[in-house]
Amino acid sequence: MAHHVRKFVDLIFCASNLYSNWEPSHPIRVGEYGVLNTETAEFEREGNIYDDPDFADMVRNKPPEPIPTEDRIILTSNHVRNKQLDISGHRNAKLADVSFKAGWNFGRHAAAAMIALSPRIESLNTRLDITPLLEHPKLEGKHIIKEVTTCRKYVYFFSEK
Repeated sequence: MAHHVRKFVDLIFCASNLYSNWEPSHPIRVGEYGVLNTETAEFEREGNIYDDPDFADMVRNKPPEPIPTEDRIILTSNHVRNKQLDISGHRNAKLADVSFKAGWNFGRHAAAAMIALSPRIESLNTRLDITPLLEHPKLEGKHIIKEVTTCRKYVYFFSEK
């Protein structure tokens, strides 16, 4: 992972407690477990509780579920001030037309901003008791992906200084 991508991930995480995935060819799914590489900030998956026979009884009939969300998510790190944001659009049967205008002031320090339009959020099922999962020896020292936000329409900006 390039230095600037790692810095962007770190800035967004510090502002939102959310990690970004910069490998679209390797999408992250709810229920995946693995470790976070501290050098690259990339999630290294080892499996998924929904696919793993060791967890079949715990997750049976408790699939990931969608979470209602707003029509846009805006994330900014420290040293970013929002000056202007205007998003408008319409859609007909054949075309979508979106107008986007944003303005931010970035300070003298590294800063990041991201806007996601029409995001989708999926989460572990609310009926799933996660405690037995966390106590399972196979998941010792591992992270479990509890929630994933996906979005096809987004823009981001990063300033190193």
